[in-house]
Amino acid sequence: MIKLLIASHDRMASGMKALAEFFTGPCQRLTALDAYLDEQDFETQVRAYLARQAETDIILFLSDLYGGSVNQIMTRVMSERKNIRLICGFNFPLLLELIEWNEACLSDEQLDSMMEQARESLRRVVLKNTEAEEFF
Repeated sequence: MIKLLIASHDRMASGMKALAEFFTGPCQRLTALDAYLDEQDFETQVRAYLARQAETDIILFLSDLYGGSVNQIMTRVMSERKNIRLICGFNFPLLLELIEWNEACLSDEQLDSMMEQARESLRRVVLKNTEAEEFF
């Protein structure tokens, strides 16, 4: 089974989880960890999450910021276990795509394709004078 762990500084992770479940309904495969809100050690929280997962599960770590402390800790932890992939700087379209993925496995090629599609959803909208009314 593919499990998703969103982790971020402050409350971004729980906010993304809540928003995703607004669209998809509850997702048992999705967990959010908000780091540094209290005195809990973030690395301990990640390790506790992993201890509850089956060794055969594919775990996708989603972090907020490449090189940030959350990302650094997840990188260190993922190096100690097989079947973990880390995606940093994820966006909402990618999260929705991953939640909707119902297959038992996910190849690197499939994941790369999902990430590319998610990148393409990031764009600046520029309207010409007459297009604004037609756009909506």
